[in-house]
Amino acid sequence: GAKSAVPALVQALQDDYSFLRVGACQALGRLGPAAQPALPALKQCAADKDPNVQRAAVKALERISREAMALHGSDTGYL
Repeated sequence: GAKSAVPALVQALQDDYSFLRVGACQALGRLGPAAQPALPALKQCAADKDPNVQRAAVKALERISREAMALHGSDTGYL
């Protein structure tokens, strides 16, 4: 399932090419709550030197957290 893609996408967040980091952030965001194991790496990308990576990471974090809260209620501690 989707969770099996998370480790490879987390690895891509460390790539030298910013366009790959952006793509990995976007893909993780689309996975929603299944991407929760990637939250620490996405938080690091929110401070990336490339502003495009920063924006993509923040959007992914928001999407993952919002969908997790919708599934599990607001007391999940994901934010």
